[in-house]
Amino acid sequence: MPELPRNHLSEEELQDYADGAGLPAAVQSHLEVCSGCRSRAGDLRNQQLRIDALRSTETEAAGPGCPEPTAWLTVLRGILPQDEAANLLAHAAVCSPCAQRLRETAEDLATEPNPHDPLLSSLPSSLPGGMQAQAQKFAQAAGARQGRPFARDVWVWAAAAAVIIGAVSGAIVIVRPTPARVNGLLAQAYEQRRWSELRFPDARYAPVRQQRGEAAVPTEAWLEAGDVISKELNRHPDDARWLQASGRAKIIGRMFDGAIADLTKAAAVLPGDASIRADLGAAYFERGQARDDVADFRSSLDFFSQAIERNPRRPALRFNRAVVLEHLSMYGRAESEWDEFLKLEPAGGWADEARARQAQLRKNLAH
Repeated sequence: MPELPRNHLSEEELQDYADGAGLPAAVQSHLEVCSGCRSRAGDLRNQQLRIDALRSTETEAAGPGCPEPTAWLTVLRGILPQDEAANLLAHAAVCSPCAQRLRETAEDLATEPNPHDPLLSSLPSSLPGGMQAQAQKFAQAAGARQGRPFARDVWVWAAAAAVIIGAVSGAIVIVRPTPARVNGLLAQAYEQRRWSELRFPDARYAPVRQQRGEAAVPTEAWLEAGDVISKELNRHPDDARWLQASGRAKIIGRMFDGAIADLTKAAAVLPGDASIRADLGAAYFERGQARDDVADFRSSLDFFSQAIERNPRRPALRFNRAVVLEHLSMYGRAESEWDEFLKLEPAGGWADEARARQAQLRKNLAH
């Protein structure tokens, strides 16, 4: 398999990992350097292990026409064909044992649809009559969705399952969120109102929309992430991933001392984790910007360099180190770092921004 021409693994490659299939060398190499894909692949693998465990479990009080327990996990994971998923949800709407099994399966999963999602709030009430009518609509909708990639509709089916679960529990079940989900919200908040020169982990390209001196205006995604982080840290105050998520949220909220404190604590729990070191690099850089403190810039450079030693082919790390080198007036090294970044990511919005910065750097050096 040739070198992957993208930043992350495809759904098919992640599923192959979850199924225990042999992986091409390029996929294995990507998993070694990409914490995001590695986390997603691990989640899928853990869910696959749950499926294997469920295969040995008999469905209590289920009738002869009821599906196997493993079916509900495939519905919630979004890997079942659309028409089959709709039919299973329609069955669960009128079958109490299967609705209970669906609810129990959902509780085993680490993710669930966002409870603030407009899709969930627009669904019918969880009264049994409403369940049956809605289930028929889901089944009918399956035909209209033929030909579309199912992965794009996964939350539609998961939301439908949540409504059916409500018929059993009396309310929509909200399963414990994960740091990956919260980090996605933080990336969204960054994209909506970018003010930093640095790249945020796993965020898509966004131009700078706010000047550094402007007041920070919180986005809905940032507020939602902060609420979840606060609750999870109350439950697990020493969890490195939630501390890391808290540090990232505080960077976006421009609370740099608090971000450094959280990330330093996370690094003590996971001392070899490159992503935490990169986040510390970002926190020190932003505090250095706010205070005009060269010592913070040097600390930032050290942390980004440590992260690059562990993940030398991660473009975002190269981008951020180049920015820090510019602020330290290490212009020759910064120019070389931009070259290294563009070798890894030669196209796209970040590449365009890198070329513009490099061109300005060369212009300044010429004078």
